[in-house]
Amino acid sequence: MLTPATPSFIASGAIPAGARVKFVAGDPTIPEFHETLGLVLYRRRSFDEARRELLEAIRLYPQPSASALFALAMTCRRLGHAEEARSAYERAVSRKRATYPEDPRLIRAQLESSRLVGGKGR
Repeated sequence: MLTPATPSFIASGAIPAGARVKFVAGDPTIPEFHETLGLVLYRRRSFDEARRELLEAIRLYPQPSASALFALAMTCRRLGHAEEARSAYERAVSRKRATYPEDPRLIRAQLESSRLVGGKGR
């Protein structure tokens, strides 16, 4: 089943479970789509699929976003991939410090992922 998707449609949770997503933009090389879909899949506890989407987003970004890396850290931890989770967490913290050290959304993401991964809070 193909479902037209935009980031807001994906974030709304309106995608039927198991649906393949067709990007409306017609361009699957947009990393934000993969990151958003990865976050939705994480919230649905579809951790294997979330990991795939987040890895694709990270691959496509010229510089991986801290938010995608924090989400990957949490996803990997849920899958029991402790070393991969720790690596993604450390990269995310480094990226956050280099880009938006005081962004409240990234601070929340860091705190949430640090609880799962066992990293330092802020």
